[in-house]
Amino acid sequence: MNMALIVSYIFIFTLCLITVYVSFKLYEKYRQKFLYFYLCYIIAHYILGFFYLFGAFLNHQLLLFSYESKNLVTEILGFLIFPFIPIMLFMYMNFLTDLLHKKLPKYVRRFFFGFWGIVVFVYMFVAVRFFVTRDDSLLKEIRAGTYVLEGMILLAATFFFLMKARTIMLKSRRKAMLTIGLIYLSIFVFYAVSFLRVIHLTLYFFLFLHFGFNIPPLIFLGIYLKKNHPEVSVPRIEAENLDSFFREYHMTQREGEVFLLILKGKRTKDIEKELFISYHTAKNHTHNIFQKLNVKNRLQAIDLLRNYLDNSRS
Repeated sequence: MNMALIVSYIFIFTLCLITVYVSFKLYEKYRQKFLYFYLCYIIAHYILGFFYLFGAFLNHQLLLFSYESKNLVTEILGFLIFPFIPIMLFMYMNFLTDLLHKKLPKYVRRFFFGFWGIVVFVYMFVAVRFFVTRDDSLLKEIRAGTYVLEGMILLAATFFFLMKARTIMLKSRRKAMLTIGLIYLSIFVFYAVSFLRVIHLTLYFFLFLHFGFNIPPLIFLGIYLKKNHPEVSVPRIEAENLDSFFREYHMTQREGEVFLLILKGKRTKDIEKELFISYHTAKNHTHNIFQKLNVKNRLQAIDLLRNYLDNSRS
């Protein structure tokens, strides 16, 4: 293996560590479920990528030594990493749906797990057959078909996300979601074109694309969260508009006080100290506020308030 390739691998490994670390810190800071799904998706994607690199490296070394059973080693690696494909896809789909403040429908989850359960079972059966007969032709066909299916699911999920993002009422959030979706759609389309051999990618460009394409959307997501975090998302609120908001959603005076602290980015333990109430009481107030607003988390609550304020000014 030449020195340039070794340096590239070290660079890629460092890049992946930084991406996972930044993704984890975002989740740790904002505690949004879509960030958890995003982190899991990135980790599964990198595991697949590194197994592929390791397999290519082993294949190269075995060729140098004229090892006749090189296919056995690489197919064992394929056998180990195959289950990570549906995990990665499932996490990506959950990431997109949670960004839309929705949940992946039960029928979609059941179909997904049922279908991929059958695919994985068939793959395992054919892989065991290969270990006995050493005939890898059918295994290669199944793997190629799976890669095509993987790409189709990624494209379909992203396209569906874009269609739903267009219906978001709040303009700033709609624009942000469309931007994230278009970034991923462009990347997956480029992948599809390269997979079909329409364009030829050099090894170094392919490595950077495969291990680095999550960086632009991750950076954009970080900027979006920083700008729209409750602490800074509503810098000036007219008192009469806020009173009107509280009346419309039937909030008590105490719930209004809790909501104001939520707007400042305070967590439950901070609300407990600020209002001299127990942690359990602060948690109950937050839960009641979310129920009255019909939201599931703080970002949804702040989006609702911003939309209300925009409508009241127009």
